[in-house]
Amino acid sequence: NTLLRYGLLKNFELRLAWVISESMERINNQNSQTIASGFSPLVLGAKVAITKEKGLLPDIGLMLHMAFPFLAAESYKPETTSVSFRFAFGHTINEKSSIAYNLGARWEGDSPEVAYIYSISYGYGITEKLGAYAEVYGNFPEKLRANHFCNAGLTYLIKNNFQLDATVGTGLSGNQDLLLGTGLSYRFSY
Repeated sequence: NTLLRYGLLKNFELRLAWVISESMERINNQNSQTIASGFSPLVLGAKVAITKEKGLLPDIGLMLHMAFPFLAAESYKPETTSVSFRFAFGHTINEKSSIAYNLGARWEGDSPEVAYIYSISYGYGITEKLGAYAEVYGNFPEKLRANHFCNAGLTYLIKNNFQLDATVGTGLSGNQDLLLGTGLSYRFSY
């Protein structure tokens, strides 16, 4: 997964995201075989800061995204453009911990029905450079079964503008595989 964010104003950023995917299929419960690979649809979006945290009032932001099917590999090309929005909320609990949650909806490119989406995460600063987090997230499609997931991980701040992270997660709705991930974040200054 790659997400590029560019701050145009103090409270407004443009977002560009894309995913290189590889779908695997198990054979005889032992070996795996690649059945598809390539780019998922390119996602363009924006995030607007609505309010800053003040007392019980949380930080509030709004994220809007569109995923364009014509910019995807044939194996991952949906029928139509996907659209999503979510309100992002954040509370500082104390100088070492915080909680964040999102509520919104999305319309996938292969289905006209809405899926309501949510997430809630808790972050804790272990040291000045090392942090931990845990998250539960999922969706409620209008006509299908709900999907719920969880993950937890660590972040390590190498410099003020460069961070590494590691994640482990799984599904809570049954029959989802283990998620393992690593990442890096770099903040460019201008």
